[in-house]
Amino acid sequence: MVAKNNSELVGIQMLRGVAALLVVVHHTLEISNGSTGSFSPDWFTLSGAAGVDIFFVISGFIMVYSAFRPRRDPMRPVDFMKRRLIRIYPFYWLCLLAMMSLHLVGFMRNHPLTPGNVIHSFLLLPGEDLIIDVAWTLRYEVFFYVVFAVALLSASKLRTVLITILALAAIMLVSPLLSSGEISSFFSSPILIEFCLGAVLALVPAQMLRPWTAVFLCAGMAGILASSLMIPAASTNGLEGWARVLGWGVPAACIVASSVNWIRGSSWLGQALEHLGDASYSLYLTHVFGMIAYGFLIKATAIGDWPQVYMVPLVTLGCCAVGMVAHVVAEKPLTQFMNRRRATAPSAAVAT
Repeated sequence: MVAKNNSELVGIQMLRGVAALLVVVHHTLEISNGSTGSFSPDWFTLSGAAGVDIFFVISGFIMVYSAFRPRRDPMRPVDFMKRRLIRIYPFYWLCLLAMMSLHLVGFMRNHPLTPGNVIHSFLLLPGEDLIIDVAWTLRYEVFFYVVFAVALLSASKLRTVLITILALAAIMLVSPLLSSGEISSFFSSPILIEFCLGAVLALVPAQMLRPWTAVFLCAGMAGILASSLMIPAASTNGLEGWARVLGWGVPAACIVASSVNWIRGSSWLGQALEHLGDASYSLYLTHVFGMIAYGFLIKATAIGDWPQVYMVPLVTLGCCAVGMVAHVVAEKPLTQFMNRRRATAPSAAVAT
């Protein structure tokens, strides 16, 4: 979560809202394409999945920025991990329990619960299918946090970024030699490079990027759309491998580079995107339940025969509303409570 009183990161905050919205639209279009009233071409449905790549670049940027704040000591690895795990796990566990409840009452019968996927889902470990499908991105987030926390031992911004990049590159190269299957695929995935792109961006002064803001934004948007249209994809789930990093990751880095110099405006759209950015994590996790409901309605009711060009915006707005409510009612209070517990714990010797 980006502090709202930090004007430097208002653009990043708004971009988080855009990225979350892209993912919701992407999944809504995927569900709608299973109906007789579908309207979206595959390349357009596919393009929204690039919201994840924007998130990954933002994550790399924010980790460096928050760990090395001006006029503050570098963050200690243990404090960094506590903050990040509190940010990720408590609300995710709440959503996971809700999803498991749906399983137990008879929904999601095609995805049965097993001891393996329950354990892997709770801990976000690689190797098993996750109960909440979209949590695959959180696996990569947590892994990046661990590598970055170790690199923080260097106590230098530049060294931390370089060590992180070298460590991830080494893991990507070595893991296929040590094992095979899903675990090897996880650790050797080029998508890890996208975190590094964001980390490198955090080393560049914002004023150096400012003259190129419009160029970066246009190039990034054009790159994502062109790649979605021209690069062959096995499905609308997303591009794969290096094609994803080059086709979406690099354009995502351009968009993030442009957002560093976005300013807080008085327009309703800018304010809405900023609020949506606040709630982006809640929206990302809770929209899955909206997709389950939407898919059920398409299959079980006459809604599937309606023109989905009208339903997609309605479902998207409904997911956004639920996500923002979940942020205010559950995610934010839960995170604040856990942070207070962390701050008052005996081991919290250094305030962060």
